[in-house]
Amino acid sequence: MTRAAPLTLALGLIALPLRAEPLQGELRLGAVDTDTGTEATVFADFDWQYRLGSGGLAFGSYGVWTEDTHPHETYATLFVDLGGGQLSAGVPRPAYDQFAVAAVDHAFPSLGISFVGSTRSHATAVAADGAGVPLGLMYRAGADDLGWAVSAHDIDRTDTQLLSFGAGFAVQDWQFSVATEWVDGPGDSDLNAKIQGGTALGSAWLSASYFTAGAQDAPDLAELAATLPVNDRLSATLFSVLPTEDLDDSYLGAAARYTLGRHVVLDAAAAHGDGDTWLGASVGLQF
Repeated sequence: MTRAAPLTLALGLIALPLRAEPLQGELRLGAVDTDTGTEATVFADFDWQYRLGSGGLAFGSYGVWTEDTHPHETYATLFVDLGGGQLSAGVPRPAYDQFAVAAVDHAFPSLGISFVGSTRSHATAVAADGAGVPLGLMYRAGADDLGWAVSAHDIDRTDTQLLSFGAGFAVQDWQFSVATEWVDGPGDSDLNAKIQGGTALGSAWLSASYFTAGAQDAPDLAELAATLPVNDRLSATLFSVLPTEDLDDSYLGAAARYTLGRHVVLDAAAAHGDGDTWLGASVGLQF
């Protein structure tokens, strides 16, 4: 009986339906030029699942890699479908990062990640700095931007615990995203919070966001953005990132995306602020 148990378990796993889900997100290879020089870049912001019945494995990443730096976070979890949503355990994407995502993060990723302390979870900011691995649990329900998620993380290296919540909902012609995060560290506890509202104006999509980073040594930010489809393949985005304490550090930028096929995209972006001009271009895959 003892010997038969592992065999029975193995046969049971083989009988489960195995299915690799499509990637969700982006992978891009490009270059960025600033006052410090030109660097090759790799941008990743994706999630991928491999299902075994009603559960499975999930992997993902968010970050920008260059020859000299690599601020990023890598996600790896076991998950199970539960109560109309999905419960994940391991290193999950924080609930805080799944809602009210800054437009600059995808319009110009190399610039966007420089604001990671203001716009993203404390867990992501710590991981991007290489200061710890945030282990935890995450539960998500709903689809796309209309849903909710809650997560809890523990960063052993910094003795920090986090609890975050995010939600997206529609009110008439507007879509709103909100998120808040409680961070309890060795010294004290504090809150991060953000809100984003967006609406269509003709064929353009307009959004306004506000990010307050009480738990990080990072400035509060406001962001305004507009995305306009030029034709079936080309779209343009205008954005501004405004540190509320010092508007001299604001950035104004523009980005364009050309779709070559079902998944292949070409991106170009330019931004100016804080006495510096940023230029970027990339080719990548969007899923």
